[in-house]
Amino acid sequence: MLTFGRKRCPQCAEWVRNEALICRYCKSSLTVGVHQHPRGKWGSKAVIIGSVLTLCLAGAVALGMWSAPKPVAKENLSRKPQRSAAPVKAQLAALNLTAFPIDSGVEWRADSYPSPISWQLGPMVVTASVRRDGELSAPHIEIEAAGTKISMQGEMVSSSYTHRLSAIINRAGAYPVLMLQSFSGGAHCCNSVQVAGLSGGKLKVVNLGAWDGDQIGLPKDVSGDGFADYVFYDNSFLYAFAPYAYSYAPPKILNVRNGRAINVSSSRAFRRFFEKTIRETEGLCDPSQDSFTRNGACPAFVAAAARLGKIDQAWSRMVASYDAAADWQLPTGCRIKTRDSCPENLQIQFQSYPDALLSFLKDNGYVAQNWYPRSGVNLSEPALF
Repeated sequence: MLTFGRKRCPQCAEWVRNEALICRYCKSSLTVGVHQHPRGKWGSKAVIIGSVLTLCLAGAVALGMWSAPKPVAKENLSRKPQRSAAPVKAQLAALNLTAFPIDSGVEWRADSYPSPISWQLGPMVVTASVRRDGELSAPHIEIEAAGTKISMQGEMVSSSYTHRLSAIINRAGAYPVLMLQSFSGGAHCCNSVQVAGLSGGKLKVVNLGAWDGDQIGLPKDVSGDGFADYVFYDNSFLYAFAPYAYSYAPPKILNVRNGRAINVSSSRAFRRFFEKTIRETEGLCDPSQDSFTRNGACPAFVAAAARLGKIDQAWSRMVASYDAAADWQLPTGCRIKTRDSCPENLQIQFQSYPDALLSFLKDNGYVAQNWYPRSGVNLSEPALF
């Protein structure tokens, strides 16, 4: 029998190299069947017994080494014991909460949810309950995470009014945030929009304002920069140069970054939104239209063109189209820059539609403060779009 280059003598059980023909212990040919070892019968048995005992001892030593406790690495001795960090999902699963419906959201009405209801949304626990004032009611939304709690208050309206809760991927790779849209009722107003979520590890509520019209769709990353884009219409244009029914407004796009809302409308990524506004208003900002129609459409037309770098031609078209005799009070200006209402003694009463529009566009960030119309624009040029 060959074993690692050696063979065992069938009589004395000693190991001999394969190339040897004679056992070096019993001096007999390894090919001979039976021979007597010089040390006698018991000597041969003693060798066998000794070999067996040696193997048993070696096995016992190996077993002891395998079962012995492993030494602790030196670098670990100086470290403090780490706290158990169970995953957020496992912690929330223990609360036995229903997952917030990411795709469909929740249509919340006081009539449908008279009792509080809770959901799990990422690391947050969201609870919606009713806040009442006589026959009116409003959603009270609490958001809890990491031992802290914040809340959002909806509009106080009839119990049958619908308020919408939606999960938003506000930033790529981050936990979703919660958006509350709450309609106040009344003519032309208002859809109040708030967003709540984690920012820098802390819970925050960002108020995006109250907007004319219906609820907006789920914000998506239109620009491809990793942030959701909240697309509204600039409500400052409504009633400014014409009655509501004749007013047109360009888009206004907001982002929520670092726990605050910022206006990103000037980004080239949103050109198609303003191109659409120009297509809708260019034919209305025309002398052939009635007074309120052209005076209500021209401001949105010029503002959208300004976003696209085409304000000179659009401004000239507005000057040739607006109705100076329209019976409508023009917006006022202010001699100081303020976020609050302008004091009466500092208000500017404009005497012409173009002057009022230029101040209005500057105040709302559509043109630079040092921009002024230039003359000599060829109005026979083709339409902007």
